[in-house]
Amino acid sequence: MVFIIEGAVIVIAAAAAIFLWTYTYALTGTVADIATHDPLANVLVRFAGHSSTSDQSGKFRVAGIKLWERNSQLQAQAPRGYEPIPSVKPAFGGARIANVNLTAEPTLKSLAQQLGEASINHQYDYEWIFMHPDSKSYWGNMDTYSRDLKKRDEIINGLNITAKSVSIGANIRKLDTWTDPLTGKTYHDVMEVPLTEVEVTEGREQPQTTLDYYQRVNGYYHFFTSVDKSTLEAALTAA
Repeated sequence: MVFIIEGAVIVIAAAAAIFLWTYTYALTGTVADIATHDPLANVLVRFAGHSSTSDQSGKFRVAGIKLWERNSQLQAQAPRGYEPIPSVKPAFGGARIANVNLTAEPTLKSLAQQLGEASINHQYDYEWIFMHPDSKSYWGNMDTYSRDLKKRDEIINGLNITAKSVSIGANIRKLDTWTDPLTGKTYHDVMEVPLTEVEVTEGREQPQTTLDYYQRVNGYYHFFTSVDKSTLEAALTAA
């Protein structure tokens, strides 16, 4: 009788071992830009020795996860131009599939370059996404901002002046305090970014360097506009 019980225990133990080995869990999720919410493709995601790569929609799936691997950290390799993505511990609970949505923050230098290119390509809506909330309040709304800058750029183009390229300088520095000349407000922990724009006037290239200012708000950098609304609108009216 004891032998039978011991045999049963062995069978149960073997069945449990097989169950633990064959019963697997999975991770699903997305990787997206924290600001634009655009999906990020080809991001390598790792979890407990398993891996996956995000598709064109930013989606990924990590399969074959064992019971004892569930407490691992999910790691993602940040795309070029983005800050490192913090590791995350998924919450499986009692489910076989856990979902994790990852976001990536553009590096300051990468963002400044993108915004510089957006400026010379007249992508005002893209600029608005990254504009500091106080600068947005200063301008009122995106339609006004886009309308006035479009008119300004049309006048500049009419003078045969075009922007050819932009580049970010190496001397990016952090300011403990900075006062916005347009609003008079003072801010802490502001980043100063030198930007050189090459303009072409009647066939001649003329580089011009300006200083742009950024502050991290809600997890990513926002820039302060340097365009004086009143001065621009007065100039547009006079034109």
